[in-house]
Amino acid sequence: GKNYMKTIQINGKKYQGAEMTFNNVCRMEEMDAPITYGAKVSFSMLRAYLALCMNTSKENAGEELEKHITNGGTMDELSEVMADAIETSDFFRKLQETTAEETPKVETEA
Repeated sequence: GKNYMKTIQINGKKYQGAEMTFNNVCRMEEMDAPITYGAKVSFSMLRAYLALCMNTSKENAGEELEKHITNGGTMDELSEVMADAIETSDFFRKLQETTAEETPKVETEA
């Protein structure tokens, strides 16, 4: 539903966190963001997620993020909200499980 309540503050403006719905994950892919989950999240995935929250282009989101960081802000809050959105998304969790199961195992020869 539309009840995802976390917010992100960038350059003094508050934005509603975006839910990790199927369409939103696709929108992030369309912004050329590799959709990964775990310790290593790419800058482009964070930028795409911020673009969803801001309802803007990836370029505009990137400029806002750059200004935010240049002015002493961090990406911690953005990372945390995105991680939380992923964790609370039934769709994304199922997607991760399926992907994990389907990943072919690479056999290494002894």
